[in-house]
Amino acid sequence: MNALKDAIKYTNGYIKIFSDSQLVVRQINGLYRENLSHLLVLRDEIHELCEKFKKVEFFHVGRNNPYIQKCDVLCNNCLNSQNLI
Repeated sequence: MNALKDAIKYTNGYIKIFSDSQLVVRQINGLYRENLSHLLVLRDEIHELCEKFKKVEFFHVGRNNPYIQKCDVLCNNCLNSQNLI
């Protein structure tokens, strides 16, 4: 969701979102149902944000993807600097 909020600052056009969570991508794309109310709320918020763009696509990529690995490093560095892990 934060990626969509940040993307609004730069474009209202076509964006692609990549995630290593196949479950989340399939839920957002409507292939899987959410059974938990808090997930429904999050999905609805994401769909509302998507309406601000011409087109948004969500894709699953594997954990071995070099960009996903870089994101993990950046996230872990941030969490370490805040003493959260």
